[in-house]
Amino acid sequence: MLKFVITKLILLSQLGYVQQSYADSLASVVEQAVNNNLEIASAQAGLEASEYDKSISLTEFFPSLSASANTTWNESNTEQDPGPDIENEYNEHGYQITLNQRLFDLGRLFRYSQARQEYTIEQLKFEQTRQEIISSAFNNYLEILQLYTRRLATEHELDSSNTLLQQVSKNVEAGNTPRSSLYEAQAKVGSVSTLLVDLQKRIDIAIAKLQKDAGYRASPTYDIDPSILISEIDQATLSIYLNQLRDSNFDILIAYQTLQKSKSSLSETRSKFSPTISAGINYSYTDTNNASSTVLPATGDSDNTSYRVTLNLPILIGGERFFEAKKAKHLVQQSQLDFDNTYQQAELDLKQAVLEVNANVKSAILLKQNVQANKESFKGQKRAYELGERTLSDVLSAEKLLFDSLRAFFDTQYNYLKNVVEIQSLLGNLSLKMVANISARMRQYDWRQRPELDSLIRSIEQGGDV
Repeated sequence: MLKFVITKLILLSQLGYVQQSYADSLASVVEQAVNNNLEIASAQAGLEASEYDKSISLTEFFPSLSASANTTWNESNTEQDPGPDIENEYNEHGYQITLNQRLFDLGRLFRYSQARQEYTIEQLKFEQTRQEIISSAFNNYLEILQLYTRRLATEHELDSSNTLLQQVSKNVEAGNTPRSSLYEAQAKVGSVSTLLVDLQKRIDIAIAKLQKDAGYRASPTYDIDPSILISEIDQATLSIYLNQLRDSNFDILIAYQTLQKSKSSLSETRSKFSPTISAGINYSYTDTNNASSTVLPATGDSDNTSYRVTLNLPILIGGERFFEAKKAKHLVQQSQLDFDNTYQQAELDLKQAVLEVNANVKSAILLKQNVQANKESFKGQKRAYELGERTLSDVLSAEKLLFDSLRAFFDTQYNYLKNVVEIQSLLGNLSLKMVANISARMRQYDWRQRPELDSLIRSIEQGGDV
């Protein structure tokens, strides 16, 4: 029997990974989703590309070294009259080596800072994508189970409606019941049958979604116990969660890094007004045999070494840098507003998820009582109808209330688990370990078997397996 409360779920995530042997358990399906999902692979590729951007930005701090070589063959003929013609053939070759180093440039520092922040953002996005896939696979798995239980309750409702239809048909044939009751019973069977068709369609869609996440057609074969113990989240725990939110929520962390990156961009833009200092060394060598040259040395070797230190002070470039700085300042303001909005939205999402959990707990208690009360009411209405003290409409209404309360009770349990996982996702704590520990406390279940209605209700009333 699965027994845990919201506070225990965080402790369970710290335990070792518990695997189940069955291939389509919750843990194995979610693990396959993490291993096979294309969104995670895409995020991984983006992370690796961003790491190269960081390395590229780092290279701006390294010196640059260049070398060049040349050789030239020259041939000239000059006709003179009077005098002999002049013919000149010679070869000239040489090479040059230049070493440059930027000694002071604030812009490079801020560009490197932006590259590091972008890499941090990609890291956060990768982990966020990973947790989103875990959450998606978890929710899709539970969605299938939720639809299975709805279908189970609806199948029982169809059985009950068919039984009533058969009874009404006999009464109509015997002349004890008006024919309008027969039409009413037939309409009820038709509406429940239509609901089953819709549920099967939704099950097929949910299985297709789970297949996209997991990379294969998974068939959930484990289910939660109808008697799980659930607990509300008190105000003290909510306060702890709200304090954790700023340091662990991925949307907030990404928005914060984006804000820091925009500040670095503003600093880089402003650094364009600052001076830069660079230094360089240049060595060149030339060898020529031009005999007709009038500039010494006409032939032979020559080399030259030069040292350079340059101070560059920007003064005016048409106002372009001024407007770039203005734009960057407004982008910082935008990023700050985005960060504040993201933080407020995350707080709201967390509070809503906690309210949903607490509402699920209250609803589960009330719905359990409703199931018990509606069961007795339905039985009483059926007996009274058989004695002629109630109409068929009374019986059908009581029947609908019973099965609606059954479906609502199971919905509440699955929604509770979904909201619990949503809270952990908002806090950045969702992991395979946590899913595995939830999965380990689920029971293997064959959905081809259908328990009797009384057995199903008894499992809700008393707890224990169906």
